[in-house]
Amino acid sequence: MPPGFRAFGLAAGEDAFHRARQLAGSHGAGSLFWTADAETLDLAVVLEPEEPLHQTRRTVCLGMLALADALVPAAPPERPIRVRWPATLLVDGSIVGGGRLAWPEGADEAEPPPWLVFAARLRLAWPEDFEPGIAPDRNALSEEGFEIEAAALVETFARHLLFHADAWAAHGFEAIARAYARLLDPPGRIDARGDLVQGKYPLAAKLLAPDWLEAA
Repeated sequence: MPPGFRAFGLAAGEDAFHRARQLAGSHGAGSLFWTADAETLDLAVVLEPEEPLHQTRRTVCLGMLALADALVPAAPPERPIRVRWPATLLVDGSIVGGGRLAWPEGADEAEPPPWLVFAARLRLAWPEDFEPGIAPDRNALSEEGFEIEAAALVETFARHLLFHADAWAAHGFEAIARAYARLLDPPGRIDARGDLVQGKYPLAAKLLAPDWLEAA
């Protein structure tokens, strides 16, 4: 793992998002929980932002940018990786997973939260008894031609997260917003709060009910 990260492998079937929220306060920033089986990869990383909560939710853009970049080396040619705002991951137009963000319940919007958790889930393969034809808007990475080694992908994600966090610190959120916006499908523009400008959709409301989970 890159400097500042500590990886915690969980047993197959454990919920990395739930576990990270449980342990965020005691384990601190850089704690990365992950688990994988033949069908699914779950990961979740604890962050300790310095911005007030109403601004720091835009961290989801950072996480999705790192996740998409981590998948690029495993992508076959002509399989575009895109994001449906704010955190649904698409490959060639099909949903293969997504990201989500958590913060402490009751946290003050005007103060930095003691922790954030960015989590992601990827569908690596379909169950043996699944009939893909019944879900034309969804797919698995293996069906799209990706060759994924879970532990390597988790490490690559952490490296890209650190790279983009450094870019944010050096150049401001605008650098992240521009890079993230290039992934958007349908195309869109992100404002300084992380909201989608087209239609003025608020980020906070969307993060409370990730729509990609319905297709996970």
